[in-house]
Amino acid sequence: MKVILMLDHLLVPLDQSPLAEQALEYAREIIAPHGKITLVTVLDNLVVYRYGHEVHFPRDVEDNLIKKAEAYLSDLGNNLRRDGINVELLVRVGTPDRIICRVAISRNVNAIVMSTHGRGGFGRLIFGSVTRSVLEKSTCPVLVVPNQQKVSARV
Repeated sequence: MKVILMLDHLLVPLDQSPLAEQALEYAREIIAPHGKITLVTVLDNLVVYRYGHEVHFPRDVEDNLIKKAEAYLSDLGNNLRRDGINVELLVRVGTPDRIICRVAISRNVNAIVMSTHGRGGFGRLIFGSVTRSVLEKSTCPVLVVPNQQKVSARV
């Protein structure tokens, strides 16, 4: 017997990579017929540190990054809308795991559906794991989609 889970509201965090977009296929399968998918892209702080001091990106660079993220989400959102899915698009600036969890709470989503880059060892140590942190901090269920390229390579 196949059990199909249908949820009313999903949050799908996207980092503008094809790998992150793999989560969309899973979200499409579990969203209720009149449900909603909120897509969020978080631009990681837009601050660099030079000699121990915060240096903010120039305003025009920040605006350009935000516009590119909005255009990216708009394209994905339009594809979902063509399939009759209600979509909300959000671009935020900040710490990705914190923003993702805040959006999940503020939008009262049923679950977060996100991909993992599948970094191990040194890569995880250097880059951290947004997925791992969301799993630890989230107050709602999190469906983690594995990196399909790494899964295929292991099989």
